[in-house]
Order: sequence, then C-alpha cells, then structure tokens
Amino acid sequence: MRSCSSGQNVRPPGSINGEVGGTVAFTTTISPTGPELSTIVWKCKRVSEEYVTVIGSGSGVSVPGPGYQGSVSLNRVTGSLELRELTLRDTGVYSVTLTSSTGTTYIEETTLNVYEKISGAKLSELFGALRTVLIAGNSFAILSCEAANGTLITRKWLKDGHPLSPSNRITFHSDNSSVTIDPVHGTDNGQYQCRLTNPVSTDAASYDVIVNYGPEDVVIQGQREMEAGQTMVLTCSASSVPPATFIWTFNGTETSVKAEEYPVANATLGDSGNYICVAANSVTGSVISSAPHLLMVNERSSGSQLGAIIGGMLGAVACVGVAAGTFTYMKKRKTRDSPINQDCQAIVYENTIDLDPPVVYENLSKTSADVSTPTDSENPYRELEFKDHATYSTLNSP
Repeated sequence: MRSCSSGQNVRPPGSINGEVGGTVAFTTTISPTGPELSTIVWKCKRVSEEYVTVIGSGSGVSVPGPGYQGSVSLNRVTGSLELRELTLRDTGVYSVTLTSSTGTTYIEETTLNVYEKISGAKLSELFGALRTVLIAGNSFAILSCEAANGTLITRKWLKDGHPLSPSNRITFHSDNSSVTIDPVHGTDNGQYQCRLTNPVSTDAASYDVIVNYGPEDVVIQGQREMEAGQTMVLTCSASSVPPATFIWTFNGTETSVKAEEYPVANATLGDSGNYICVAANSVTGSVISSAPHLLMVNERSSGSQLGAIIGGMLGAVACVGVAAGTFTYMKKRKTRDSPINQDCQAIVYENTIDLDPPVVYENLSKTSADVSTPTDSENPYRELEFKDHATYSTLNSP
C-alpha cells in the first residue's frame, strides 16, 4: 500500500489472502482512541473492471456500495474495513482515501486474493480399467492427482513418505497434476502421495502401486554336511510379487515337497545329493531355479561309539576298585582293633630312680585260650565281617 499524501503509511505492507465464504480485515495503523475521521472511502478494482465503491463514510454516516450491503463493516475512527462472505469475484485491488479531522488526507491501496479451499483430493491410476495388473519391465503407469474443489493449486509428489524425483523412467507433466513411470520396476512398489496446497488450505491423497515381478534371487539356505540320524531343514527364499510358489527336486527328480522348507529327518546316506528349489510366479509367468545345494550325509563317527564303550568299561573298573578298597580297609580296621590280635609280649615299665626294692611291672603273657572272645555287642565291627571266610583269603592273596 502506498501513501499519496503525507508520506505516512497507514496500512501494513503486503497483500491479503482470503478463502471463499470467509472474512478478511483491511486494518490501518491509525489509533483507535483518536477522533473520528472526517471522510472514508473504500473502492475495489476487479480484474478488467473499473473501480467501484465498497463503502463510504462522512458526517458520521457509513453507506455501503452496490452489492456490498450486509457484507461490509467500517470503523470510522481507524478507517479499517471488514469484508465478509467472500467470493472469487472479490479478488482485486482495494484503495482507501482517509481524511482526518485536521484535514490530512491519506490514499493507499492493497491487493486481496480470494481462493477456494481445496477439498476432495484424489490420486488415481489412469487407464486402470484397461490394465488390470502391472508387470515389471512390460508395463507403464500414469498417476493423476486432482481435487474436486480448490483454486491456484500446487502439487508435491512423494513415495513412501519421501519426495519423488524425476528420472529416465519418471516424468512429471507441466502442472505436476500427473506423473508417468515407464517402464515400471519392482522397486516402484509402494504408496504414492500427492499433496495439494494453496495459500488458504492443504489436502492430500494417496495410492498404492503394485508391480508384479519375480521371482528373483532364489536361494537355498541350510547345512551342507550332517551325520546319519540327524535332522535339519533346507529353506528356499525368493523375491517375488505375488509370493512365489516352490517345488523341490532331489538329484534331478521332482519331490512331493511344495513349500519353502524341505525337511531332512533322521538322515540316511541316501539323503546325500543335490537339492534344487524351483520358484514360480503365477502372474508374471516366470519360473526360476536356485543353484544346486549339495548335501553330504556321513556315517556316524566311530569315535563317539568307542568313547561310549571305553567310558562304560572305566566306570565298571572304578566300581570294582572302590568295592575292593572298602573291603581291604574294613579288614585292616577290624584286625587292628580286635583284642585277639593285640601284642602279647611283656611290657616292662621302669622308673628313672632307684627304688628299694626295685619295682618291676610286667604283663603276663596269655595264650589265645585265656583270652575271651568279645560278644557281638562288645565288638561292633562284628557286623562288618564277611560270613564266608574264604573272602579274606581272596583279599590277602598276592
């Protein structure tokens, strides 16, 4: 807005944006506490039209111009204008002439842009009814982004939340309302989004693109060597849309296994050989085989069987040794503690000083007949004796 009189700007700089059906305010910088302005005149110049009066005020009376009754309000102190129930026709250049009580006149102008709010955004694939599926390398896709309502729309394209950029296969049309992908690849699968904006609103639409491709990268994973009697599983994987179906061959012969996993249970030497996974895509018609997976089944290690035998033998020997040691220990203990085997030699105790007469203490030797055999209650070790005395001869033999 420019000042045509005193050089003082009474309108904030910049244009004003409004939406259809909304309200805008043309404010001024004049203090709302001052006296009323002597005269106020607001005019509008629409595109390709002459200026028309929006509202005028003088001598304390405000008069709306033709077509503005009930849709405008005027502040006679500040000169600010409020315009309601906007239409697209309200877009144009607005000028105001203000005369203060001291006779100073201000003439300024600004621009109002009225936009229709965006709604009904839709992203779709063109010619979708003529092409039911997209096949990688053989098809192209055209995506269109439109809105049921809205003016001065700009569009931004995204794929899986990231900006979509042009390339040798991706082409944007002049107004960005559509994009062509030719040819489509498997990597083009994902969610595409179109964001529509104008100065007063934003809307968005999304579309899921499905490109059929594959199978690709058919690979078998699993052991390549195992022992007889063991169990394991071979797994086949492939990149494919829709998911691939599988058939397994063994040494060139088709098997009954038609799944991702091939179980090898309780393996035998006959399970050794080449395994191949054949992946197929029912939509693309492609059939791809994996590289041969060579599996070797070996006989069980003899070392493990020998170890079991030796371990058993050592265990048995250890048990015999413990038993023999226990018997020997008990025999010696009984022999040492038995009164029958006590030393019967005479024992002489002598004092270190001379006694008169000398005193001599002697143990009198006794024959085995004179020694009584203790009873079971007197000798608790009796219970540990072997009933068969021949056992002692065996244990004492060299």
